[in-house]
Amino acid sequence: MNSVTTAEIHKTFNDAESAKDHIKNSQDNGNQNILVHFPRSVIDIEQYYSEIVNAISRADIETLPGKQYVKHLKPYWTNTVKEYHTIMILQRRTWIDNGKFNDRNDKHYSDYKSAKLNFRKQLDLAYENYISKINRKIEESVECDQRFVWSVRKSGRKSVSHCQQLNISGIQLISSTKYVTVG
Repeated sequence: MNSVTTAEIHKTFNDAESAKDHIKNSQDNGNQNILVHFPRSVIDIEQYYSEIVNAISRADIETLPGKQYVKHLKPYWTNTVKEYHTIMILQRRTWIDNGKFNDRNDKHYSDYKSAKLNFRKQLDLAYENYISKINRKIEESVECDQRFVWSVRKSGRKSVSHCQQLNISGIQLISSTKYVTVG
């Protein structure tokens, strides 16, 4: 036996009057908890499944932190690299839309792979230019600006962060003891 809420009864019946009549008849018979047995069909199961998936997706978006762009993680990312990245993404989307065949003779596959190769070349070139620029700056300022040299040197160390954030109803939980109200 499945217990069903009034809202589900309204959704199940074609019009609100038939649902009200059903509820009234159930209450007149002394049923405090209205139990309704509905035939379960493939359509009902699919509808329940999609509602569950949508609820989980909404909960995911509302509570878990999302992916955010952090500028200082890739300071070598230039407008040229961004353009090549956009081209690569568009070529990949075209390849997927046309069947996602992994055949080297397929035009969409080869276009995507060449766009990906060009993007990687531009990314490597931008990274090398950025590193050489930093090295030049260090060489120029080694004698006069020790503070800059050590700040660059220390920034190369990786710091490990085990901080997990969780956003629940406008409250951002940073750890089990700390929280921040958002909004």
